[in-house]
Amino acid sequence: MLERVRALLGHGEAGVRARAANLVGNLCRHSAFFYERLAAADLLEPLIARCRDPDRATRKFACFAIGNASARAELGAPNCCRIE
Repeated sequence: MLERVRALLGHGEAGVRARAANLVGNLCRHSAFFYERLAAADLLEPLIARCRDPDRATRKFACFAIGNASARAELGAPNCCRIE
């Protein structure tokens, strides 16, 4: 499933990119359960790229996702989610 999310982060429609980034942020919000799966899907780089997206909502949700991933890194997230 997360491989599809990676593709959606690069979708041509801004609303789709924003919702994909929001999904990742919500997966990271309350639990470390998805961290290994997020690492396997290599989602950090596309999220960082979305922080420079021309669409404001996409940028907001990409930052939300990265923030949640890094905030939970202290709880045992893999290194790919750590922001140093």
